[in-house]
Amino acid sequence: MDQLTQLSESIPPRTLHQYKSFNTQYIQWCKQHKLIPAELQYATLPLSPILIHWFLLDTVITKTSSLRIITLLQSYIASFNFLEKVCKIHGNEQPPINTYLEKVLDTHKYFQQQDDTPTFPAISVISFNTWSPNTSHLKKTHFKTSLEKSRFLVDFHLASYQKLTHSERSQIKLRSLKVQDMNKLRILYQNGDSQPVHILPQSSPFLCPFTSLATYLFFRFYGATSSSKGDGFPSLFNDSIAQSLSLVKGRLATEYPKDTTMNLAYTSMFKYCNLPYKRRQYFDQMWGKDALQIRFMDCDEQFFSTFNEKFPDATTTPNDVAFVDNVPYDFATILNLHSPYHDYDSFSVSDFFSSRGQLKPPESILFQFFPEIEFYKQKKNYSKISQEAKDIIRLIETVRLVFVANLPIIHDMFPEHTLFQNEVFDNSDVKAYLNDTVFKTNTSSILPFKKFENLTNEQLLKQLIEVPASIPPPTPAISDDMFDQFRNQNFQFVQFQTLSNFKTLIAFLSKIFDSIAVKKSSKEIINKQLLLLNDAILERINNSTPKDIKDYFLKRELLNHKKTIQYEEESDNPPSNEPSLIIPSQRLQEISDESSEESVSSEESGGESDVSMQDELRAMVDEFVTTKVDQVVTNQLHNFEGKLDYMVEALVDEKIERKLASINFEKYIPKRKRPELDLSYSSDASPPPPKLARTNVPYRKIIEDSRFTVRNEASPSFKDHQSTPKLASRKSSSISQSTPRLAHEKPTFTMNPTIDDIDDIIFEWFTPNQEMDNECVHTMNKKHDKSWRSGFEALYKQRKQIVELYVYMINTLKLDRYKAIEICKELQAANNFTIKDFSKHLKGWKKAHGGSFEGIVPEEQLSM
Repeated sequence: MDQLTQLSESIPPRTLHQYKSFNTQYIQWCKQHKLIPAELQYATLPLSPILIHWFLLDTVITKTSSLRIITLLQSYIASFNFLEKVCKIHGNEQPPINTYLEKVLDTHKYFQQQDDTPTFPAISVISFNTWSPNTSHLKKTHFKTSLEKSRFLVDFHLASYQKLTHSERSQIKLRSLKVQDMNKLRILYQNGDSQPVHILPQSSPFLCPFTSLATYLFFRFYGATSSSKGDGFPSLFNDSIAQSLSLVKGRLATEYPKDTTMNLAYTSMFKYCNLPYKRRQYFDQMWGKDALQIRFMDCDEQFFSTFNEKFPDATTTPNDVAFVDNVPYDFATILNLHSPYHDYDSFSVSDFFSSRGQLKPPESILFQFFPEIEFYKQKKNYSKISQEAKDIIRLIETVRLVFVANLPIIHDMFPEHTLFQNEVFDNSDVKAYLNDTVFKTNTSSILPFKKFENLTNEQLLKQLIEVPASIPPPTPAISDDMFDQFRNQNFQFVQFQTLSNFKTLIAFLSKIFDSIAVKKSSKEIINKQLLLLNDAILERINNSTPKDIKDYFLKRELLNHKKTIQYEEESDNPPSNEPSLIIPSQRLQEISDESSEESVSSEESGGESDVSMQDELRAMVDEFVTTKVDQVVTNQLHNFEGKLDYMVEALVDEKIERKLASINFEKYIPKRKRPELDLSYSSDASPPPPKLARTNVPYRKIIEDSRFTVRNEASPSFKDHQSTPKLASRKSSSISQSTPRLAHEKPTFTMNPTIDDIDDIIFEWFTPNQEMDNECVHTMNKKHDKSWRSGFEALYKQRKQIVELYVYMINTLKLDRYKAIEICKELQAANNFTIKDFSKHLKGWKKAHGGSFEGIVPEEQLSM
């Protein structure tokens, strides 16, 4: 006890009291988590660095403002050094804790220095100017196209956020970035034995590593325009390709760009942005001695792997929240320039969209981008790819969600960007999505970091070296654009509130009907009607715009004026047998031409109001008539364009047929016999990915022969393909590859009669097909009447039964898509049904059960 007394007397009383208070807080925390028994024993008190860090995260870092955090952490670390000495006096020798805790303190000091920066940080200036399409003065040697820009931005974000050196970045493969939980927007990277790091999204799309990576992969796989095709989506059935794909492509797909190449690109971009850059100085500051301490905290993996053995009674583990994937929470957030000084952020998908006041993009839009993901996720294909390929699919699917959610914001800021020249943006649904206010956010609050959230868009544009012409210059006075912005923001708020309130109402009504004792069939009908009402109202609200509201009030005002004029006419003139058909403006002119003394006196008294009302009414009538005329002219032009397209298509087909008929293919056939290329595959072989218009030429033949390709057998090109010999077919296909497809050509949508698998039926029904003008059965039903399926009505009705069962299990039984498809297959296999027999079985079931599928799925399958 003499040593303990000497230790206590060596510290000032006030400081000693503070130390004891902090140490008592730590001990109580350990007891609360059942890490130690109720009786305190210093000889067995755990005092590992990770445990202390966990305590600081739970009680100090996430509960304290950033203004007091440095001073408070210094006091806590000093108190733990005191507690360590107390434990040694009691014979509790443990590894030293001071070095690790000092690194924690250095990490928070680093973040405070970043937050004290008065100007825009380099990462913001570089990112905005790299995204800008108007960079005519940027050196084109290293930035020829948007592909080079996006490649640079991915590398720059990894260097700036994760503080990875070029040698470390060059080792990153596409499979190295892992998404452990698909409900979280968090990417894990661990290079060998080094400290694992998390890559997190940013609220600003221009500063977001998720968006920059997805944009780069989009350009890399698909290109931007028809003249700059990409490499095509990689074949993930090939294990060697999945393992060797580099995150950023150099000369080869398996190699990272060289250090000298990236250094020249950095020099050009920093010089363009008027920022100082010398390789050694800039990177020495980023990766100096202090920065290395920030990056590596020497987290002992053995501590996490043996935690349950050491603390079997613990109520929670550090991996739950504080050390997800063995990465400290404050370390992950600070490296990604997020503030850790608030409650734990789960980085969930739902929290991401709710914090932005934005709706999640619909699947019909998501599937337009990287559509191969859905192909590989089909159960029969997913089981045939390696774990590395699955990691790549999960990564691209995660960054795709953030990328598509940010597209409306990017389009508003840079509508002339090369990204929007890709053919996928010609789709009418994608165009509507980009301009739909429901999927937009308050861009002025998410474009910068949170420290700049009070800045306006005009102030943010000061970062751009060359301001695009499409962006209007800032105006000192309140303009019409600002009023429109306020109106749009208010409309979005009302729209969001209406959606939220209506969903709450539907949920409340559903609970009421569920609690009422009624027949199952009646309850099923009620639920079905509620779902239909829910879908109808949501679609009505989502598709409405401020212009619709304006048109509604305009029409109502016109009707009110008309009723008022008719009432005045009936009161002044005797009633007639025929109703008045005179429009309001003409009636007003007649009233103004009356010459009686009473009318003259009334005009003198109320002349000003009458004139203003007449002017306003004339303006509204002119606007209404102009709108109607524009609609009629647009429809006529659209119909004429369709007829012209058909005539041109028929003329081109006729010319091609004549040309092919005049060619003597025999003289091109060599005497040496060549084996025919057989690209069909057996059930054991791995099927190729579906045919896509953006796929590169080497894979085009393989994809065309895929059983998932929807082929239009009624088209002239298909008949020629069938009637021409194989060698001629090869030659004509090579001709077609070299000849660009006409922009106005629109294939007729047909259903593939060769499909005999439930996976493919669902895929064809709901997934847009690039070969069919990005249409699917679902979109065709929404846009057209029944005439589009007149040639295959029986096939449509047969598959509709299976799709209705699939929708029933998702909407009513609340199953996920893959579980629903699996149950459909099990029901089919249980009776050895063909697709046709299975459809008849489902139709009979519905007929026998009042139009419902209730009871068709066994309870044991639902519980699995």
